[in-house]
Amino acid sequence: MSVSQAPSSSPAPLPASDPQLRDRVSAAFEKLSTSASELNAVSDELAKPIHSIDATLQKLNLGVSAWVEVAGHRDWETDRAWERSIGYGKVARTWGLAIRSSAGTAGEHIQEEVWRFNEAPRVYRLESLAKLPELLETLAETANKTAAELKSKIALTKQVATTLSKMASAAPARRK
Repeated sequence: MSVSQAPSSSPAPLPASDPQLRDRVSAAFEKLSTSASELNAVSDELAKPIHSIDATLQKLNLGVSAWVEVAGHRDWETDRAWERSIGYGKVARTWGLAIRSSAGTAGEHIQEEVWRFNEAPRVYRLESLAKLPELLETLAETANKTAAELKSKIALTKQVATTLSKMASAAPARRK
């Protein structure tokens, strides 16, 4: 009876000395290194106005969230969908610009990931920038709508507070 061996899962060894391969990899790495340096510099430059927008919005003390879809798709046959949005909301206990990615099937658990804007994948940041004006407009609409809803509840809340205050002052003092 012979024992068969499973195929090796280790990669095939590289040729001992292939100067063309070495030169090709070396040139590609040099290009990649230059590209990475430029990409990081440009990304850092983009982060500056985003920080400024964040700081300005935080000073407004809005306390409301708003989101605008940047990209997405829904397959009506399977009811699976994915979406990426730019928004303003609370992420890690801090209000600010954010990017959200979600995917799943309606009625089932939707997987969602939310990043502070400058911490999101670069490609998501890039595709979201054009939606900044729309986000600001949506945020203003949401703030106005929230203010109107709060105004409509003031009279009821005052009535409840007044009734409770009267009842508390008319009730005999309780001993501790």
